[in-house]
Amino acid sequence: MKRYPLNLLTALSLLLCVAVAVAGGRSYVRMDHLQWGGDKASGARVKSWVWDWKLEWGLIGVGRDASTFTFESAEEALRMEQSSAPHFMHRK
Repeated sequence: MKRYPLNLLTALSLLLCVAVAVAGGRSYVRMDHLQWGGDKASGARVKSWVWDWKLEWGLIGVGRDASTFTFESAEEALRMEQSSAPHFMHRK
């Protein structure tokens, strides 16, 4: 009974290792760039965020980027947030 959590973690670790090895091998044949991003207004500021996952030429990269833009009023910031819907991109 005590070995169940250890066996589960071992299986998950093996699965993650295989997935990373397959993704790394695939990156030599095909380049992928997945990106998910959006905007969030708070007062007169809009925070734009993006998550990246890249596979290219033997490199695997995961990253996050965020920028903050300040407007003159909260209404302008809210308009900016509403005009930009969350987006997902996949480039090959």
